[in-house]
Amino acid sequence: MKILVLTPLWKRPEIFRLYLESLSRLFMSYPDMEAAFILSPDDPRFIELGEELLTTDHYPIIERNTPFGKKKNTGFRVAKGLEWDYLLELNSDSIVNCRLLELYRPYMDKGVPFFGLNNLYAIEYHTRKCIFIPEYNSDRHRGIPNYEVMSFGAGQMLSREAADKMDKLWTDELNEGMDTNKIKHLRRAGIPEVVVDCGETPMIVDIKTNTTITHFKMLERMAEKEVSYEWVSKQIGYDFISP
Repeated sequence: MKILVLTPLWKRPEIFRLYLESLSRLFMSYPDMEAAFILSPDDPRFIELGEELLTTDHYPIIERNTPFGKKKNTGFRVAKGLEWDYLLELNSDSIVNCRLLELYRPYMDKGVPFFGLNNLYAIEYHTRKCIFIPEYNSDRHRGIPNYEVMSFGAGQMLSREAADKMDKLWTDELNEGMDTNKIKHLRRAGIPEVVVDCGETPMIVDIKTNTTITHFKMLERMAEKEVSYEWVSKQIGYDFISP
């Protein structure tokens, strides 16, 4: 079963290098994978990011960074022209546990059209402060009773059959709220979501800096607890932030 990873890029080549290392380890655990990256010519680090990609054999896609919905939709449309069974969405600041696809295997084998994770870890790049955010894409953090839990973007898997029903996955003009917007687009097309419970095992760790859409201080207000970087890196399998 072939998987295509789709990732938008913006600034921070130093973080992107960490992501590429994580992605290469994921590829070693599941060889039948390819990747496509969406670069933006208005990115002040466009040349540097492009040079990083020259060291890979992955697909480059070019689209302006804003509106972000249009950028991601361009990537999706190009991805549909490639061969794959599942499309895996990852961010350029994601660190991925190599066991992610072991967790996903039963869902892929059953042909589940759309699924993703509930619980997220985030780490502040400069301090290595790491937090655990359960049910990240939900109203749990606003104290709303009977809240709905949805998956978050990094780690979401979309089947080829489901993708072929969609012209786009996001509202073109959108610049925030991407995860929920995508889920609403899929629901309108009759494609249900399955939220995969990963418990407290770090499957996706987001490396945050002030450049990212969701700043670390905002995520801290959503966190259930702080955990040590040493514990998280041990679960991931290596020291993913270079000294």
